[in-house]
Parts: sequence; structure tokens; C-alpha cells
Amino acid sequence: MRTKYLLSGFVSVVLLGLTSCRGVYQYNRTRAMDMSPTEVRLDLQLEDFELLGESCITVDTRTYLGIFRTIDSINGEEYNFRDVKKVKLVGWNHMHLSPALKKAAYKIVEEYPEADYFVPVYKKKELERLFLGRYQREMAVIKAYKVKE
Repeated sequence: MRTKYLLSGFVSVVLLGLTSCRGVYQYNRTRAMDMSPTEVRLDLQLEDFELLGESCITVDTRTYLGIFRTIDSINGEEYNFRDVKKVKLVGWNHMHLSPALKKAAYKIVEEYPEADYFVPVYKKKELERLFLGRYQREMAVIKAYKVKE
């Protein structure tokens, strides 16, 4: 007798569970067409830009045992880890600056706040091998441009 009630209770719980999991699906089969343009073209020549100037950013770091890294100076000034300024320069072609150079990139933004574009000219890395460590200096030259009115 008990088994009959337990079996009917189990079946009712399973049926209730299956019916409660049913979702409502609704599909819209109307045809739609996007009227916005797929391409927008803006032709710019080198004459359309004004060179504001260029700046060199530098970072001096030391690494010991391959894992302990300290930043000595950024842009020739002693580094203060409590006052960190970071700039991420992005665009169509991302400027792949190291995390340390991103901390030094604030210099070019402060020097040329009216600039529209920043173009990296080159990056340079100098390594000096030490006993169980190394001294590293990273440099990057970045040019600042503004669109002529």
C-alpha cells in the first residue's frame, strides 16, 4: 500500500518537473533589411595632418632571479609606486607597449593634450646582464599629430 502511494507520488513529482521545465519559444519569420551602409570611407592624406612634435619615453627596470622586478625610473624621474599614471594608446593598430612603457606614456599625453593621433616611430630595449639578474632600459619614440582644420 505504501509503495503504491510512494510510486504515485514519485510519478507525479517527475511529471510536474517535466512540465515546469517547458519553455516558451517564439520565432519571428519576417524579412528585414538593414539600410545602414556597410562601409564608410574617409580619405585622408598626409597633408591633412599637422605634426605637433615627438617625445621619447623611457623606463629603467631591474629584474632578479627572473621573477622579482623593480622599476627604478620612468622618463628620467624616480618611480613612486603609489603615484601611478597609466595610458593605453589604442586605435586601429594597437600600439603594443609593454606594461612598463604604458606607465611612461603619460608624458606624451601631457606634452601634447591637443593631439588627435599618436604614432609610434620605434621601440628600443637595452639589456645589461647582472649576476642572477638584469638591468633593462626600454625606450619608445612617439609622434603626435593633429588633424588640420
